Amino acid sequence: MAVHIVITETRKSVLDALQRTLGTFVSQFPESRVRVSFHHGSVKDWDEEGVCFVNPGNCVGTMNGELDRVIATLLPGVEKDVNAITETWGTATSDGTRHLPLFSAVLTHLNNRWCITAPCMSVGGRANYRGTRNAFHATHAALSMVISANRAGMHIWRVVMPGVCTGHARMNRREAATQMGEAFRAVFLNNTLMVDPGQAAHPRLMLLPLYDHQPSAAGLVANQKSEPSASGLVTNYNN
Repeated sequence: MAVHIVITETRKSVLDALQRTLGTFVSQFPESRVRVSFHHGSVKDWDEEGVCFVNPGNCVGTMNGELDRVIATLLPGVEKDVNAITETWGTATSDGTRHLPLFSAVLTHLNNRWCITAPCMSVGGRANYRGTRNAFHATHAALSMVISANRAGMHIWRVVMPGVCTGHARMNRREAATQMGEAFRAVFLNNTLMVDPGQAAHPRLMLLPLYDHQPSAAGLVANQKSEPSASGLVTNYNN
């Protein structure tokens, strides 16, 4: 069964940029694997059992943005669940707090719905991530988690995804759309996805520790433009 990915945005200008970028090649995606559509509206419009929301949040697990609040309403307890995983698997900072690496992915199942939290920002609140590759990497991690989860029999067939890095991360919508398009192309045309070799130990968490120059939660890394290390992180898939 093919995964249906719905690009959903309340901001028409962001949706138009995403549709222009992705719309040029979505018809090339194998129909047996994925179908992509575009929706101008809220993620609430897709609130149904079995749906999976993608939340491109921050590494410290706080949910204080507009999209965060909507998802938290639809999935009561999602922030608590993400925080619990962060406390267990996250990296300790100098002040004792823990955070997930950027471009990891956390899978939560609550209220008969799923949520993939794929951090694209180091810290909570507004920050400037223009000029980074964060939209590409976070999108790639989220899509990789969908495929990994379905391989594990979790049956995620509808995924609702907003623009990545287009809110608090302040990335230009065209830049973000281009990077998201590159991630979709990498997964669904080039058949490559990001995998954590140790994910079997924690199937609801995909950590990608092999990224070069992993930023810390202590501050922004505005110059981060690294691609993932090739040592065991990128894999080819055909099913």
